[in-house]
Amino acid sequence: MYPDPARYCKNYADEVGCRERHSGGLHCRDTSKCNLGNCSDADAARRVGMTCAGFPWWNGGWPLSALHWDEEREFYECDTTASPSSTSDYCSQWITIEDSEDEWEVGVCKCTQGRNDNELGRPYCANWTCEQVEVDKCKGSARMKVRSRFDGGDGAWLQGRFPGFRPSRRGDWDKYEYVCMCTDSETMREYECGPQVETEKTDCSCLEVTNQGVCKRWYCREYDDAGRHDVEHEYYTATAIRGSTGRVHRWVGDIDSRGEFEMAECECTLPSDNGRFCVEWQCWERGLPYFYPNLLISLVVLLLVCPFAVGAWGGLGWVIKRVAEEDDKFKWNSCRGALYIMFAVMPFLPVIGFTILFLWLGGVGELVIVLSISVGLPLVILSADFVNDRRPGGYFDRKRRAEGFPSSLPANPMAVVASPREVQVGLGGGATPRESPPPPTPPRRPHAPAPRATDAAPRAPRRIWAAARARRAEKNARLAEQRRVAAVLGRLDRHLGS
Repeated sequence: MYPDPARYCKNYADEVGCRERHSGGLHCRDTSKCNLGNCSDADAARRVGMTCAGFPWWNGGWPLSALHWDEEREFYECDTTASPSSTSDYCSQWITIEDSEDEWEVGVCKCTQGRNDNELGRPYCANWTCEQVEVDKCKGSARMKVRSRFDGGDGAWLQGRFPGFRPSRRGDWDKYEYVCMCTDSETMREYECGPQVETEKTDCSCLEVTNQGVCKRWYCREYDDAGRHDVEHEYYTATAIRGSTGRVHRWVGDIDSRGEFEMAECECTLPSDNGRFCVEWQCWERGLPYFYPNLLISLVVLLLVCPFAVGAWGGLGWVIKRVAEEDDKFKWNSCRGALYIMFAVMPFLPVIGFTILFLWLGGVGELVIVLSISVGLPLVILSADFVNDRRPGGYFDRKRRAEGFPSSLPANPMAVVASPREVQVGLGGGATPRESPPPPTPPRRPHAPAPRATDAAPRAPRRIWAAARARRAEKNARLAEQRRVAAVLGRLDRHLGS
């Protein structure tokens, strides 16, 4: 499987059950796709569950990465016919060979029931069984050690297991019973590391027969003796039947299990002497494992993302607060502004990178979990802090009172903000501070209701901008007062000097 978000599940007896539990119920599959031989990448992704018709719509994998198909070649040779080959209508026993990159399977199939319940009375095989031995190949740096014929090696074991097993095709099965030898990296000694051997059985039955007595659709159930793998359900349909002889020339298969699906395309390569059945045929099989997202990856993402997310949100909150405070030391120019933006944005880059990486493994379900915690929670905290700072008695209100200004957020929205202190300076005396009288209250319109002390405060944006305008007006008033005092002192100095 590529990608494999739950590789550790391979160590479980029920591997598929492990993957289902960790997917949180978000896995999906569409068995209507890729079941007639024609299969695009989009159809295959929908079949295995990388894409879904509904939520979560995408579980990871394709199209961020290509699909990795498992391919296998299968070869079959008729060993025994139901009657002399010149007059027989079907093969009663045949040899099977399946060869892939990681393993091979060999065995024998036998017809267990023949019928002739058709208009022409032509006999055909209605039920058959197969028994195969599945053996792993020596992979990587493992060395194949072939035993002698006296020890059961060099193909003798298979011939003893399946009497008469002498296929014309050569392969690793000719060297069995071999062993795989691996080397310990520390002691440099060799030890046996394989292969794993299993026995598989298949029970098949014909589902539909033509008027000519040809089975054109059949079903097979494949299982292993130890129960290590899921049961496979195989449906085959004939796509080309020779009209004159009734021989099935081509057929396709749809193979499905809990863990994977496969497609098979088969063709008769050598017909019998009378042309009524196949003596040799080949199949090309390719498949994909079903994809299960792993929501536990969300915990790994949070552990990697949270430190960067805290720094990113902290930097962004600091920049926003400095702008909102209108600090005189905070000068917004091109250079310093770029540095502040970089300080606030740079920590988000690792957050985005890790999110895309694990989105490839966990899909939209993992993204929802991560964003709800790494983005949603900081936004709630920052919003609550922002609102709290601007409430009456909050941070900005306390700062104004500490500077000697009245509160910019009165409890009564109709109250008038007092003017700043004025400094009166005379030529013969010092500065005498005093409070200017409040301006007269404007007359109330007859139709306007009288203001009440219990009226609600204006909305937050209006209060914030009103407070900002009041602060700017107070600052300009202080600067004007300082210039006026400096002018008076200058005139006083000139007067004393003259």
